[in-house]
Amino acid sequence: MASVVNTFSRTGVDRRFQGLLGTIRISAYEGDGAEQTLRELRAAAEDCGGGFTMTTGEGQPQRFESVTVLPAPRLGDEAVAYRLVNAAERAPSLVTAVRTGSTLVMFFATHLSDPAAVEIPEALVAAQLAKVERLRRAERPPTTPATHLGPGQWPAEGGEAGENDGVE
Repeated sequence: MASVVNTFSRTGVDRRFQGLLGTIRISAYEGDGAEQTLRELRAAAEDCGGGFTMTTGEGQPQRFESVTVLPAPRLGDEAVAYRLVNAAERAPSLVTAVRTGSTLVMFFATHLSDPAAVEIPEALVAAQLAKVERLRRAERPPTTPATHLGPGQWPAEGGEAGENDGVE
């Protein structure tokens, strides 16, 4: 139904970039879409241990040498984690996906200067998932949109501060 993406990185005490770079994608699904997607990710990670090839969204071929299933965090309703090794770059990438209700939160990470230091910080996963779960609990049923009022007409209750200044 909807998806949002953001990035994360690690900096040192001097605020300089330390090489860890990642992406967080939060996707809301209808019905059992999140469960089905996680089930398919889990099966693909297990089936592709010997590697696989793909074409990126930009049309570039990519080959991964291996996929290793990792212990997943014990968060949300269910989770999966795995490590991919890109054949061309020889750099591993980590993926962690956590489902909470009909929302899937996915983390992708690589380390540009030290491939052995790649990680998805568990504190980051826990904090992001807590935000998603807090928002889920706060959800209210949709309300009817406000009726569009013509020029010079104002709603009975004000909207933003200052919206009706000087008009009665």
